[in-house]
Amino acid sequence: MHGLPQWFVREWLAGFLRWSPVQRLGRALGHPMFCWIAATVALIGWHVPAAFELGMRSDGWHEVEYACFFGAGLLFWWPVVQPWPNVARWPRWSIVLYLFFATLPCDALSAFLTFCDRVVYPCYLSGNRHFGISPLQDQEYAGALMWVA
Repeated sequence: MHGLPQWFVREWLAGFLRWSPVQRLGRALGHPMFCWIAATVALIGWHVPAAFELGMRSDGWHEVEYACFFGAGLLFWWPVVQPWPNVARWPRWSIVLYLFFATLPCDALSAFLTFCDRVVYPCYLSGNRHFGISPLQDQEYAGALMWVA
């Protein structure tokens, strides 16, 4: 809010943020469990082959996919960054567990992509081959990179 014009913050934003329904919504959206679930659903949901293919075939759905990842990323990091740490309702040590449990869905997805014996996303079967590797090898490398990173 420091980057916004002060008149806007005083006359519009401050009152809106003090409104009880907005505060309740903010508490729910900022809860670590909700943030973790939102990030996990976005990650796994967009890697379901039908959703992935939809995003690859349609520019509009690809933009929706990006927006989902961006929004889920903001939500995911909210409990870690805690822009207003004086209102935290959970102990700081729990963030370590939060981050550990956040690795599990990505690990499971990347292990699946790495060790699957078939190409999961059909659009890669008809795409250009780079570096002389097969679509299955590309998937395996992508899964391994996702796992390590």
